[in-house]
Parts: sequence; C-alpha cells; structure tokens
Amino acid sequence: MTAETRARETLDWLDFAQADLTAATDCLADPHHYRAFHACFWSQQAAEKAIKAALIYANVPVNRWHDLVRLAEMLPDGWTARTLSDGLDTLSGYAVDSRYPGALLDPTHDDALQALEDANTVMRTVTGDLLDHGLTIPTHVPLDPGGS
Repeated sequence: MTAETRARETLDWLDFAQADLTAATDCLADPHHYRAFHACFWSQQAAEKAIKAALIYANVPVNRWHDLVRLAEMLPDGWTARTLSDGLDTLSGYAVDSRYPGALLDPTHDDALQALEDANTVMRTVTGDLLDHGLTIPTHVPLDPGGS
C-alpha cells in the first residue's frame, strides 16, 4: 500500500471513529430513547477505529480483534497510544457483551460517561500521534472530539 493510500485510509478510519463518538454523545444526550450500553458500545467502536487508524498509518496489519489493549500494543515503539491502558480493558468489554440481555456487563449512565471520556482520550492521543508522525488531518476531523 502506498503512503498516499495509507494516509487516505487512515483518515477514513478516523472519520468513522468521529462518527461513533458523535453517536455515543447523542445516546447519552437522549436517555429516553437510548440506554447506557448504546453509548458504551459506540465509545468502544470509536476507540477501536481510532487505534486501527494508527495501525494502518504505521503500516501494521489490522486484525478483526476488539481487544483494545492488544491492538494498542501492536503500535510501534514511540507511539503514545501504545502506552494507553486506563479504560481500554473496560471499553473492550463493551464491543459485544454489553449489547445482549443477560450480559455480564450492564453499564450504568456513569459507566457510559466514563466510556465516552476514555474514547475521547484515545481519539486525542491517536490524533496527536498521527500528527507527530506526519499525517495532515483536515479540519473536519476535530483534534478534540467531544470538547473534553
């Protein structure tokens, strides 16, 4: 894959990550129509797509894993996102388990707020790493999603 193709694909993944952050935010803002697990799921998806964007840009093959710790550890040395750990285990659990009745995880509103905060941290960290490694990010991909 050429550097130009990797950059374009990276931006596509970041765009999807941002859309997932927006979905998580919207779920939290409308508790009459959405439950906490919705916001947790979209937060996990945002973090996963952001990390996968970094992997693509770093030219590391992307796997279909949802384990955010494992994905972050695949980043090359020197990437700050590689050292993220707070919240990644919990976020990973929201990929599948929290979406079904009787799930082991039954997130609360506070859990959803924390998940969104953790996803925003991942997005900011990945975006910073990508900028540090030479990616030009258009203004439609905010550097501080969610304003936190």
